Amino acid sequence: MEQKVKQLNEKGKQASEKRKESIKRMREEMRKKTEGGNLSATRLGFVRTLMENRQITVKEMSERIGITPQMMSYIFNVNDDCTLDVLYRMMNEMNIDCSVSYELPAPKKQKNAANYEFGGDVIVGKRNILPDYVQNVPADARLRFLADTMKETELNLVEFSDKVGIFRQAFRRFFKKDDIKISQICDIANALGAKIHWQLNEIK
Repeated sequence: MEQKVKQLNEKGKQASEKRKESIKRMREEMRKKTEGGNLSATRLGFVRTLMENRQITVKEMSERIGITPQMMSYIFNVNDDCTLDVLYRMMNEMNIDCSVSYELPAPKKQKNAANYEFGGDVIVGKRNILPDYVQNVPADARLRFLADTMKETELNLVEFSDKVGIFRQAFRRFFKKDDIKISQICDIANALGAKIHWQLNEIK
């Protein structure tokens, strides 16, 4: 009996180590893909790999997070994109805590101390006029990282939306739903010359 318990414990440890190694590989894969703001053509490849390592099929995952198998197949095989909400739900089903943040390039000071250059645009002074739905995002909101980035650029909403090529009305929708597509996260990063940092941590 003791021998069986030891064997089961050993198998459990090996499985845990395998999961940790898998997450480590995924972190490195995502770091390489997001270097310079890019997430390659296989944006969700790391999710599929994590599912395969845990022997979770697309059909099983779709049932767990409450969407149709057809939609899940479209997400992985056709669109290669999903919302942050769907991504986090999939990660949660695999006992992985997932979060995202941007790393902006350092702004370049102009000769006039009141002016600075950000991503090729010269901004006069600090005119960070952002609406309340950006200024007052809760600390635990999914899009807190986006709100923090918008504040950090010190651009107003019109300037920021023009910079990233997204209608400013869309930002109200993003923050109201507290959700955004992975592809849009990447588009914003590319426009700002920012790096995307994905954090994957196994939930104990």
